[in-house]
Amino acid sequence: MDRGHRRVILLCVTGFLLAILIPMIAVGSVSADAEPTSQMDNTDDQNESVATDELTTGTELLSASSDDSSTEAQSTATAPSIELTQDLSLLPDEPGTYEVTHEYSLPDNAALLEFTLPEGAAANDVDGFVQRDDRSYEWDGRTAAPSVTYRLNANRSVDGTGPIDAAGRYVFVDVGDWALVSQPRVSHRWGWRGERIGLESEMTTDQGVTSDVIAYLGEYEKETHEAHDQEFKLVIPEAASLEEEPDELFESLGDASDTLRVGERDEQVFMVAAPTGNVDWGVRGLQTGPADLWVRDFERLDEAANVWVHEYVHTRQGYTSASDFRWFTEATATYYAALLTLEQDRIGFDEFADELAIGERPRFSQSVLTDPTSWATAADYRLGALVTGVIDKDIRNETGGEQSFDEVFRQMNAKDGVVSASDFEDSIAQVASSDTAAAAATYTGTTEHPMMWDEATHAEIFDQVPPARITFTLGEGELEPTVSGPYRDRGVGPVRPIPMVPGETLEISVIAQNFGGVAGDYRTSFRVNDRDVSEKEGTLDPRATETLDFSYTIEDIGEKQLSVGDVTVPVSVVDPAEADVTAFSANTTTAAPGETVTLTATVENSASYPGERTLSLAQNNEQIDEETVRLDGESSTTIEFTATVSETGSTVFTLGDVPIEPVIVDVQQADEDGAGFNVTAGIAALVIIAALLFSRGRMRAQDR
Repeated sequence: MDRGHRRVILLCVTGFLLAILIPMIAVGSVSADAEPTSQMDNTDDQNESVATDELTTGTELLSASSDDSSTEAQSTATAPSIELTQDLSLLPDEPGTYEVTHEYSLPDNAALLEFTLPEGAAANDVDGFVQRDDRSYEWDGRTAAPSVTYRLNANRSVDGTGPIDAAGRYVFVDVGDWALVSQPRVSHRWGWRGERIGLESEMTTDQGVTSDVIAYLGEYEKETHEAHDQEFKLVIPEAASLEEEPDELFESLGDASDTLRVGERDEQVFMVAAPTGNVDWGVRGLQTGPADLWVRDFERLDEAANVWVHEYVHTRQGYTSASDFRWFTEATATYYAALLTLEQDRIGFDEFADELAIGERPRFSQSVLTDPTSWATAADYRLGALVTGVIDKDIRNETGGEQSFDEVFRQMNAKDGVVSASDFEDSIAQVASSDTAAAAATYTGTTEHPMMWDEATHAEIFDQVPPARITFTLGEGELEPTVSGPYRDRGVGPVRPIPMVPGETLEISVIAQNFGGVAGDYRTSFRVNDRDVSEKEGTLDPRATETLDFSYTIEDIGEKQLSVGDVTVPVSVVDPAEADVTAFSANTTTAAPGETVTLTATVENSASYPGERTLSLAQNNEQIDEETVRLDGESSTTIEFTATVSETGSTVFTLGDVPIEPVIVDVQQADEDGAGFNVTAGIAALVIIAALLFSRGRMRAQDR
């Protein structure tokens, strides 16, 4: 072969190789670097949405009393929140004043934060906020961890009225070396773009101890005791002289916890033995917040006006009262303080009777309990306690000891919304009779008041087998609340509120138990917010239990309260989270026309609540399959698609708007034996052929 022929052959081979290699280089570039246009468009759309989304706002007042606080935008278990830490410090050189530092942590989508300090507060260190007026500040929008430090008057006073009033004026005080104060009352307004945010706060100090609402600043010792699913935490300041032994206090309050079967108990009761000394307290004790209280350090347990039990009873009141039912709060605390102290054998019947008989005094003759404007001083305490006792006696007598006022108290706690005098009367009619309810309406709604009963009557009606005391508790362990549906089917544990999405079903088991000495009937409703969904009733022998099962399917988003008897289960319903696709692959990168390819997508939900993602499989921009993947919170799964490839060349698979790299399968024609053409082997063969031709030409030239 001459040199010209060899050049022609080499050029042909080279051209053939380039024809194969150039398309391969282009495909490799797309596979490694290209991003589908739809991904870029979606990202731009999302940014635009965030930029133009309407600002949403919420407000909250941090308050020392639940009656003084309002929340219009609560955080949920699933939403991000502004986190506020209120750190409290003593100022020994400035008695009557303490210092508070607010430290804020803001989520990325926070767009607004404003706060107004309490009246009389003076800020002395501000970082990341712009002052708007004397007490109001606004976040500058840039500082990641804004803060403010201010000084606040600790001393708060009140005019005492009632059996637990005292000669002084103070209810909170700072004496320099120690302070007993309440959580600073600071109003907040905040806004967000996109996902809703809430506000969560905690009160801290490194100079004492804090709870939900009350803080003691100074040296102290702490005693704890557990009884009936409650932890009693007793703070004994170094400056205090506690009259009762802690063990005696815990025994009395633990017994009260057991006896009062009137609704759910708080997990923790926070108590401070308030140092008295030279402090002129305005009351003998004070309960505030969910279950925070203080009592003067020298108060005793062996008197009818047992302040420790009185304040504890307040922690068991879980209703919101209408004006014509306001009397019930102090009336029941006063009555049960005396009754439980009597039943604990700490006082005799005469002391018990004398305490209630104060309600007979002429100064209360024109007081109508359902009309607060008519009350003489402390009518709700004194007349209210007597009326409560007489109604309790009448219920026990009417039912032969099977029921007591406890059941009425329990039903008031279980009521949703505002509780009125008519609700009270309806409950008495249900528990006892319409005649008993009518008598109660007379005692509370007119100036016709009852008289205290004698010891013989008390022995006949009260000193017998304990009446039925039926309580309802939420199941635990195997009976814990479960959620079922397309996303999950499992127990949800202690998380509250329970995060759910529409379409899921919550199943709860409630244990009804009779702690009394005689059989008793029960009738309880399953309620969603204020709406009755179902009802169950039955009879329980003494010490018997029964499991009541309820279920409810969620249909719309929002905050909900599911209630059965004493049990309330808060639920936060939100739209499902958007799950992410974290991987997308095929079982092969090459295939022959007509071959089936398996494509696998890994879907992950990083949210703490259920999520979903709809995957639309497209082959060369034509949708061929679609499936919605639903997941439990913090879980992942894989989903498989199958597709048949046909035309030779590159087949591109994408998942709709999912921002993930496409999968490319190289489709090549099979040879006669059914094997696809191996490009690498083909190139190697062509190179070898070219080399052989070139070598043979040289050999012939040498032979010449």
